[in-house]
Amino acid sequence: MAQSYAAGDWFAVPLRFRLFALGRAAAVDARGVILGYFFARFFERLPSGADVLALTPGDADLIGVCDEHGLRSGEWPLISVRQASDPRPWSVPVFRTFDPQTGAMRWSTYDPADLGAEIVFDAEPVEAGIRNWGLSMPALSARPMSWAAVEAALWRSFRDFQNGQHRKYIADMQRGLTTGVT
Repeated sequence: MAQSYAAGDWFAVPLRFRLFALGRAAAVDARGVILGYFFARFFERLPSGADVLALTPGDADLIGVCDEHGLRSGEWPLISVRQASDPRPWSVPVFRTFDPQTGAMRWSTYDPADLGAEIVFDAEPVEAGIRNWGLSMPALSARPMSWAAVEAALWRSFRDFQNGQHRKYIADMQRGLTTGVT
């Protein structure tokens, strides 16, 4: 059965090994396509509405247009609907990309009513600073993504986090061995 969702809703993104990350639909068009803010915050249980209270747009690890399959199918369960969570609107950012062959910079955004309609600018639009204020530029993904691509990107973030934790653990163990503390 198809799941109903709207802009402002928070949802869980299931990853491998029963882990979950978080997402928020900033815009949803008539087809159900979303512009999502995705967070590489990892949970070993289905997150709750309380888990999203402190998150802000600037905390997002991935921001972009995503197809509707994950939410519509219910594979990405809703955890907090817009009425029960942060009522602030989250912007549809201005994306910046570089053409690798020419080195030219390109600015674009998406129409919230039709997220398949990319709006391209000739130069950096004045509203880019306001829309992108506080957002991590590496988090912005200008190309539309599939639900599987979002899950893969969040899984890579988890692997990077896990590798960092492992390196810290090894460094702590080595430090303990050299100082005689175990």
